[in-house]
Amino acid sequence: MASSLEIGVKKCCGANSYQIAFGVIKEIMVIALFSFGCGMVLYAIISYALYRRIDLYFFSMLMTMGIVVASSILTSAYPIIKAAKIEPVHMMR
Repeated sequence: MASSLEIGVKKCCGANSYQIAFGVIKEIMVIALFSFGCGMVLYAIISYALYRRIDLYFFSMLMTMGIVVASSILTSAYPIIKAAKIEPVHMMR
């Protein structure tokens, strides 16, 4: 995730708070989607090892994806608020 120094440099270069917020959300979404994919692979491996079959339900996967996305957005709220308060002058010292 973006450090405060990186956010300060972006602000010095002219990035506004919306661009920084989008960057933070984008980074967290990549991590969330990667973890969802790893979870699905792990589920398939364990399911096959225990029951010798893999049952994938579309609605369950869709709901899980929704929960992952929603929790990622809620989790990114704090770093976004913190990034909006950073003054570029203080970061460049």
